[in-house]
Amino acid sequence: MLQSEFMHSLVKTGQKTKAWSLKRGEPSIAPFIVIERGGEPISQVVVRQHQRDMILGVVSFCAAGFDADRMGVLFETYGSTHRRNPLTGRDWDAGDMDELASKHDGITKGWVHEALTILAVNRAGDVGMLQLPFRIVGIKQHLSWAHDGDPSKWETLGEADAVTGMMPRALRDCMLAPSGSQLVSPDFPLDRDERDIATAQALTRRGHGVMLLTASDDMQRQLKLTQIGKIIDFG
Repeated sequence: MLQSEFMHSLVKTGQKTKAWSLKRGEPSIAPFIVIERGGEPISQVVVRQHQRDMILGVVSFCAAGFDADRMGVLFETYGSTHRRNPLTGRDWDAGDMDELASKHDGITKGWVHEALTILAVNRAGDVGMLQLPFRIVGIKQHLSWAHDGDPSKWETLGEADAVTGMMPRALRDCMLAPSGSQLVSPDFPLDRDERDIATAQALTRRGHGVMLLTASDDMQRQLKLTQIGKIIDFG
């Protein structure tokens, strides 16, 4: 069972990150992953492209490399209160909401809304999903959330129910992959700190942004040696 405190922390992290990106003048946030082990936050990873298979690949790598107990995946998307595409009258198809927003002024017309989507998963196979709509209001770019993301608003999917959605099912499968060196490399180090560093370095070599939340100064220095970008500062 997913813990409500974990859901709450993911909502707060997502809201804070979105507000931080607006202050920097960035129109949207990159997909990012929150990794926990033993009830403690271990790392945050920013995925270099908003692409489903890439996100799932990073989730699988993090689950193995960091021995994650639970993870959250956060990204921006569009949602709608309409049951069908209001432009065509047909059932929603992949890419419809993006097209309405970008080509048909769908947000202004109320056809679609911007949202932060949060997926949470643990080693037991439990998956939770929340869509948190938001609006950016006025010249000062005020960020207004539709609700507070209370755990009661999450759609929680157990092991059997995770098949109801492609992304939740794939996320669950990634999380249940074997942890440790067998997924990463035969030469993967056995020491826990060294494994965290090796995982972070492998991710940065692939162009993703990594912050080790529990790393010592020495570990952070090692990570910076192979960091393609800077260590991500979430404010």
